[in-house]
Amino acid sequence: MIPHRKFTFDFWALTLVFAALPLRFALAVRTCLSPDEAYYLAAHRLGFTITDHPPLTTWLVGLADNLDFLSLELRIRLPALVVGTFIPLLLLWISKTLHDQPSHQRWTALLGAFLPLPLAGGFLITPDTPLLLAVAVLLVIHHQTPSWKKNVGLIFACAWGLAAKVSMLVPGLLLLFLSPHRSERLAVAMGMAIALPIALPSLGFQWHHAFVDQSSAVGTLTASAAALGAQLLLWTPAVLWFGFREAWPRPFERGLMLSMSVLLLASALLRQVPPEPNWFAVAALFCIPFAAGPLARGARWVQATTLLLGPAAALLFASHVLWPWLPIPTPVDPSARLHGWRDDNPVAQAPGIGVYGPAAEACIYQKQCEKIAYIFNNYEQFFK
Repeated sequence: MIPHRKFTFDFWALTLVFAALPLRFALAVRTCLSPDEAYYLAAHRLGFTITDHPPLTTWLVGLADNLDFLSLELRIRLPALVVGTFIPLLLLWISKTLHDQPSHQRWTALLGAFLPLPLAGGFLITPDTPLLLAVAVLLVIHHQTPSWKKNVGLIFACAWGLAAKVSMLVPGLLLLFLSPHRSERLAVAMGMAIALPIALPSLGFQWHHAFVDQSSAVGTLTASAAALGAQLLLWTPAVLWFGFREAWPRPFERGLMLSMSVLLLASALLRQVPPEPNWFAVAALFCIPFAAGPLARGARWVQATTLLLGPAAALLFASHVLWPWLPIPTPVDPSARLHGWRDDNPVAQAPGIGVYGPAAEACIYQKQCEKIAYIFNNYEQFFK
């Protein structure tokens, strides 16, 4: 168990966390809703149930849509802006209990707020944002002394996370089997049982999507290399290496690393399609506070390389998202799908638009909802 200490955040670590907020706010208001965000919002406004993911994200979008005194993009993304601030604060909490050094907290804050995926997840509202909040809560509390407060936290985290995305089953089941305390196992089981009825439809959909569908197969070697390369780009080699190494002695963290690594590789091998890069975030997130110690003590070249490949690269690309200027080919530029929808002038070759993207965007921005309603009404035809 982690010993009880008087808890204080380092001032500069907190400054780094909140320094990301103006940038995420600018990204939220400067860009159009992504096809996925428009898809969730269209489903809410038209009253359709979708099974891609459990309904928490659609619910959050629906609640935020009532704040019509804010601009469309800002209100829809408000949950991500709030949750995206809490996640690095929770990572700071973990860092404090692990290292108790200001320099370690500062590295945790810098990486937790400015690595590519945390930065994007801090303004785009997707199922991964509430999922990672739940995982961060689990990481904070699962080593604490057993208490009723801890059990309430476990129930909340497991129910919230599973209501957002079915991959919450991995950390939830691991904790269910690895916790030595009966009350904690009961709390985890209760939390998952609360959300399981609304998550079950998504489980079948995601199983097919992750391990069966080969409609876009590119080969096992290409898919596996792309899966690994995406994680190195999103999290940097040093964060993954140090995080895995430092967390390995802990059974829960080791189990989470191994489970998500096996699932990621299995998806690439079975489908011959690169898994979506955000899938591994459940395991990669906890690498940040564990890697902070070795990075704070590490060689200058390791620190500099990590800063350049991680936060510096993310900030450079964020500037491109705000005002596209980098010479990135449109078919591989993810920022292209965040522009043009307001004026009905999207970039047709942008990646990640999906079969539903243009129809959802037309519904939200042009009030032309016939196509997306047809897709919702013929869900099996388009998504199976």
